[in-house]
Amino acid sequence: MVTEEREMQEGGVIVCPYCAHTNDSRSSRCGRCWSRLRGAPVVTEEEATSIVGRWLSVRRWRKRVRYGIVAAVVLVFVAWITFLNVGTTRFQGPASTNVSAASTPGNWPMFQRDHLHSGIVADDDALPAGNLKWRFDTDGPLFSAPAVVDGTLYLTTGDRRIVALDEASGELIWERKTTGPVNSSPAVAGGIVYYGLRDGKFFARDRYSGEELWMYQTDNYIFSSPAVHNGVVYIGSGDGLLYAFDALTGDVRWTYDARGPILTPPAVNDEVVTLVSQRGMLHIVDTNTGNLRLDYSMVSISNGSPTMLGNLVYSADEAGGIRAVDWRKRVLPFEKSARWLRTQLFIWGMINSIPPQKGYVWADRIRGGGFSSTPVIADGVLYIGSHGKELLAFDAETGEPLWEYSTKSPILASASVAGDTVYVGDSDGNLYAVDGETGKLEWSFQTGERIDAAPVVANGVLFVTSRDGTLYAIE
Repeated sequence: MVTEEREMQEGGVIVCPYCAHTNDSRSSRCGRCWSRLRGAPVVTEEEATSIVGRWLSVRRWRKRVRYGIVAAVVLVFVAWITFLNVGTTRFQGPASTNVSAASTPGNWPMFQRDHLHSGIVADDDALPAGNLKWRFDTDGPLFSAPAVVDGTLYLTTGDRRIVALDEASGELIWERKTTGPVNSSPAVAGGIVYYGLRDGKFFARDRYSGEELWMYQTDNYIFSSPAVHNGVVYIGSGDGLLYAFDALTGDVRWTYDARGPILTPPAVNDEVVTLVSQRGMLHIVDTNTGNLRLDYSMVSISNGSPTMLGNLVYSADEAGGIRAVDWRKRVLPFEKSARWLRTQLFIWGMINSIPPQKGYVWADRIRGGGFSSTPVIADGVLYIGSHGKELLAFDAETGEPLWEYSTKSPILASASVAGDTVYVGDSDGNLYAVDGETGKLEWSFQTGERIDAAPVVANGVLFVTSRDGTLYAIE
C-alpha cells in the first residue's frame, strides 16, 4: 500500500527524519545515514526544501545552546581561576623595607615570639624559678602579652595606654594614650612598635619616643595582634579583612576577605599567611597577592591562632578539635563541589567513605573541653591548654596524646616554652611551670585574676599579665 502511494506521487521525495537528506520516493533506506525510511511521508520538492530548512534551523539552535553551555562552563572556570590567582588585591610590588619582628636572643618581639607563633625560647640559660622580681600596676584589666626588645618592654593596657617600661626595673620610659581598651599584643620591628585598638584603629609608633608614625582605620574592632615579616605587617579585623601593610609607610598592599570576623593573630612564613576566622575556617593565603590558596573547615570557631612549623600549620577550636594541615596544598576549581557531592552520596549510603579535606595530615578531638589558645610546638611535642582544666601534650607529627596535667580551672591563654619547661596560666590566675617531658609541676605562682595571654620569657625572666591589671615580672 505504501509503495503504491509513493508511486502515485510522481516526482515525490522522502526527507530522512534523522539527517534531513533528501531521498528518492522509492528508497527504503537513507542514502546518507542508512536509516530506515519506513513511515516517512513522500513530499514534493518544495515541501522537502521547507522541511530541511526547519530541520537545519533546529539543529543550529541546539548547537548554539550546546556552545552556550560550554562557554558558560568555561567562563565559570576562568572566573574561578581568576579569583584564585588575581582576586581583588592591590599588590604594589616589593615592600619598602625588609624588616621583621626577629626573635633574637633575649628578645620576645611579638605575639608568641615570632611570625610562626612558635612560642618557645631555646637560647636562655637561666630560667625563672617562680619569684616575683617587680610588678607594674594599671587601672584596668590586661588582656595582651608584652613585647620585649633590647631591654625595653612594650605593653598595651586596659586603661587605654601603650607604655614602654625598663625591662630590668619596670620603670616607665614613656606612655601614650589610646582611644579605647586594647586586646592586641604589640609587635616590634626595626624602630617601630605596632598594635591595634578595639575601635578599629591600627597604629605604628616610634618605639624610642612613642610618637605616631602612621595610623589606619579599619571598619570594625581589632582584637588581633600584628605579625611583621619581610617588610610587611599583617593584622586581622572584625570587619572580616586581613590587611597587609607596608611596614614602613603604612600603605595597604592587599586585603583578603575571610567573610567572617578575624579575632586572632595570623601566622606567616615566606610564602603564605595562615589565619582563622569566626566562620570556623582555617585560611591559607598567598603573601604576595593576598589570594586564597586553601581553606579548611574546622569543627567549630577558633579563638586561638594557628602555629606553623615546617610544612604544617596547626590549629585548635572551641569544640575540642585539633589538627595538622599541609599548607602547601591548593584548592582546585570545583574540588569543593565534588567533595560536597561525595558527602551527600555518603550520607545516603551510596558510597562507603569520603576523602579527607585537602591538606589533611592528622586530626583529633578531645571530649569534655575545647580550646581557646594557640598550639606551641617544641622538640616535636605540641602543647596546648584546654577548657577542661588540662595542659595537654601531643606528638606533633602524628597527633598521639603523650601526657596531661590537670589545672585548677580552665585554661584560656596560650602556653609558652623555655628550655624544657612549659608555662601556662588558668582562669583563676594561677601560673604553672610544668616539665615538658613528664608533665609534672615544677612550681606555680598566683596572680590576682584570670590570665588571658601567654607568658613571655626573656633573659631568664617571665612576664605575665592578668585581669587584675598587673604585669608581673617573675625570676
